Amino acid sequence: MKDELEMMNYLVPKGPFVQFIIKNSSLIICFLLLMLSACGLGLDTAGTSSGGETTNAVSGIVHADSGGPAMGVSVTLYSKEYNPNEDGAVKESFTDVTDEQGQYVFKKVSAGEYNIQAVSSVSNVNALAQDVVAPDEKVESVLVQDMSLQIPGTVTLSLTETTLAEGGVVYIPGTNISKTINSIDLGRGAVSLEGVPVGSFSEIAYKNETKVSAVNLTPQQVEVVSADTVVVIAYPDWHFSKKILVNTTQTGGYINENLVNFPLLIRLNSDNFDFSQARASGQDLRFSQSLGSVMDYEIERWDSAGAMAEIWVKMDTVYGNNNTQFFYMCWGNANAEGRSDGGVVFDTVNGFTGVWHLNEGRGSGSDTYKDATYNRDNGTSMPGAASVLDVESVAGKGQEFDGGASYIDLQTSDNLDGAMAMTISFWCKADVINFSTNRGIFSRGSAATVNAPFIFGQADSDVIALVFQTDSTSHKIQTASLKQGQWHYVSFSWNGSSVTAYLDGVAGSTVMVSAGSQLNATNGFNYLGSMDNSGVWDGKLDEIRSSVTNRSADWIKFSYENQKIGSAVVRFQ
Repeated sequence: MKDELEMMNYLVPKGPFVQFIIKNSSLIICFLLLMLSACGLGLDTAGTSSGGETTNAVSGIVHADSGGPAMGVSVTLYSKEYNPNEDGAVKESFTDVTDEQGQYVFKKVSAGEYNIQAVSSVSNVNALAQDVVAPDEKVESVLVQDMSLQIPGTVTLSLTETTLAEGGVVYIPGTNISKTINSIDLGRGAVSLEGVPVGSFSEIAYKNETKVSAVNLTPQQVEVVSADTVVVIAYPDWHFSKKILVNTTQTGGYINENLVNFPLLIRLNSDNFDFSQARASGQDLRFSQSLGSVMDYEIERWDSAGAMAEIWVKMDTVYGNNNTQFFYMCWGNANAEGRSDGGVVFDTVNGFTGVWHLNEGRGSGSDTYKDATYNRDNGTSMPGAASVLDVESVAGKGQEFDGGASYIDLQTSDNLDGAMAMTISFWCKADVINFSTNRGIFSRGSAATVNAPFIFGQADSDVIALVFQTDSTSHKIQTASLKQGQWHYVSFSWNGSSVTAYLDGVAGSTVMVSAGSQLNATNGFNYLGSMDNSGVWDGKLDEIRSSVTNRSADWIKFSYENQKIGSAVVRFQ
């Protein structure tokens, strides 16, 4: 010991400088510690946010799926923007293992936002606490809401309209969950993230070596359910989205039957949509189901200046008596091309033979009034004493007929010939009730031959009547009474053995028809707003549709509830 002291005495310099160091050693130590902290030597790692340590501890409890405390679970604190492929391992103090009470604690946490991920080492369960905030002011402890372990889900991103590259990384920020895209992913057009904790995620990020910063692949919230797969469309270049909910309960469409391949009307206005965020004609509009598949749609009208639009979205299934069904609308890509296609929405395979939105401006040229189906039975305005005029109607624009000599000629359409079932529907607003003569709305044939279908406002009455011929037998059925100057939704549905009239979605009278009959509609004219180039309708018409299938009572009711002004079927979130 003596020799060691002598050696230290030899090594330590003598004089006033040494006395200064001894007397002020505590100050010097504090100064050195501050310098080390300022330089960040060994203090900051991938799991922390910038800034000094302001929180002594972040702690919480993890529960097992049975409800009791979860012991021996690995728990990690990640910064909110943590990228598992670039940021490396978190520092040791940001990892912990739960004790017998399921408790964990992280000490000396810098101010910032964090996620906490818990993973069981013995079973396939995990949990995630998001948006944990360590405040700027110094606090003793931040207590995190309890987490419960559950079987994780899978998120599959459909690469429909993306240019993601092989070698790029898809990841969930603030977790250790990531996937490097390979040629197999690109070949199948999808990439999957497995082991995703149950919860709602606002961002699924993508980054490759050419991107300075990560991009969000999905602008909508992604809801992950335990042991399930959620499929979402990867829209990295679409900056805005909204969830659209469909209500078929008593407070909405009020139907019980599921409807297949239904064209749903979506109305946009300044209250629910910012038109300045989208392209001038809505070319960047996209719709996707909650499970990720792309939805077809047709834009009937897009008026950015007037802040109004009407879009028909094809729903592969509308679920009856349901108010939780939803899908997503995305927009905000200046380079996106339009995908509007009425022929797909109103598919002839689904029975549609003609759909006339009647939203065109005033005109008298050939094919002015478009048929949205691929049949392309376009109509030509035939002006007489006055022209057909476009006016605001139920679903965007419609047409007003003067009761004189103006009508729309469909020429030689024969798409209803030989049908063994039929549905015809339209919106009408009569300026005159109790017509002095029959007034046509949708006619095939003439009053003399009574070919089919032949629909008119009956003379000296306030009803709409359908007259049609099957084989050699003529049939007639009429609606309940209309009100002058009020919009009404009229439908006639023939199932092959009976035809039923509907007014505003409510079934009325029914007429029997011989089973196995075929529609006789091989001769005569085809007009909208007229009977047989006379008997012109006096009032407004909108959304005239014909099908060679019988639409159900719920289909007709839901069409009315969805399309009517003030509808409660669609809600934006």
